[in-house]
Amino acid sequence: MPHESDGPWRNRDFLKLWAGQTVSLLGSQVTVLALPLAAALTLDASATEMGVLTAAGSLPVLVAATVAGVWADRARRRPILVGADLGRALLLATVSLAALTTGLSIEHLWIVALLAGLLTTVFDVVHPPLLPTLVRREHLVDANSKLEVSRSGALIAGPGLAGVLVQLLTAPIAILVDALLASAAPHRPIRAPEQPPPRDETAGAVVGGARGAARGAVAPCSRPWRRRCASSTCSTT
Repeated sequence: MPHESDGPWRNRDFLKLWAGQTVSLLGSQVTVLALPLAAALTLDASATEMGVLTAAGSLPVLVAATVAGVWADRARRRPILVGADLGRALLLATVSLAALTTGLSIEHLWIVALLAGLLTTVFDVVHPPLLPTLVRREHLVDANSKLEVSRSGALIAGPGLAGVLVQLLTAPIAILVDALLASAAPHRPIRAPEQPPPRDETAGAVVGGARGAARGAVAPCSRPWRRRCASSTCSTT
């Protein structure tokens, strides 16, 4: 249960969460611009390769959001947030490391974009349900408004910061800034207690969420085929 009664400004756990989200969002906006620039400027990627890179970064939102949402409701959220940030930091660091040593490849960027997009999706889905465990109900609106200010600020300042870093450091090295920001995100020391459900309930719910996501992805594709079959059957009778 939330344990601070003086509002978000006096809630240390919320302030840590807020700072962590701000740092993570700002770093993510750097990579949103720097990763495609690394492909275009460093690797001279073709239009097709750039399209695959964009698709790889967007696909996790369609595939993993449902499962991550179920997971967020039935597991400890802070370890997921920390793992997502640290995992993304390691993935992004490999881009800079490869550019400095063995040489960067477009396939490497595809894999990083896919996996980093997956971890970012998990972070974005798991993050909101953590807030009510830190802030009392009467302070939720105020706390949410502060988080949205950070999000808007990152969306505005991030691309400009990315452009400056790419100009000064090159795109692969600019991505390292996001890796450092993600690894330094200060929401890890939050101490408010969380009580997850039994493990078997969590596992079953996640599996159910995955099945629901799969059915949702298949259903839109199958319905036009069914309608065509029905219309052809009617026309032949």
